[in-house]
Amino acid sequence: MNDTTSTGTKKGIKVLLTGLPRSGKTTIIKKVIPELKRGYQLYGFYTEEIVENNERVGFEIITVDGEREILAHKTKILSTIQLKSYRINLSGFEKVALESLKRGLARNIKNPLFIIDEIGKMELLSKEFRLLVTKLFDRPYNILATAPLRDLPFTRQLKKRSDLQIIEVTKKERDFLPERIINLFMQALYV
Repeated sequence: MNDTTSTGTKKGIKVLLTGLPRSGKTTIIKKVIPELKRGYQLYGFYTEEIVENNERVGFEIITVDGEREILAHKTKILSTIQLKSYRINLSGFEKVALESLKRGLARNIKNPLFIIDEIGKMELLSKEFRLLVTKLFDRPYNILATAPLRDLPFTRQLKKRSDLQIIEVTKKERDFLPERIINLFMQALYV
């Protein structure tokens, strides 16, 4: 019996980068995206800090296609949803980030790869996000995601999956990880 699916790999590769804040998870994601586009159709997003006057004041979602939306901000978001000093733009997050992920589900594409940076506290405030991430991980898709080192209930369950490769990003290892991740996904195209 042939296990090959529309992902181009037998069961899909699922990689979760985890690490402390500012360990380099997003930097790795940004470095691998251009290379992975050579073999995969990418869907998803990454998160960047918004810095003003040398102070982090928020977070912005950027899709792999370049669409942008503020996820959280200390002063520029009018929202009743708050996490620490940040007001959360949940509707904007769902409109931009989730739509990018859903586009990959809506098409019959040979080699989709879903980028999810990050599966963190702010993003997990969205029930729709939790459901979509679960759906993606339960199917034979290729996924490159990030999550904080400190477990949240959702990520704790996710990390128990037997089909998930967890890679901890440390300052010592982070410079070598982009090449390792690129090789892992690109070699799977030829299996």
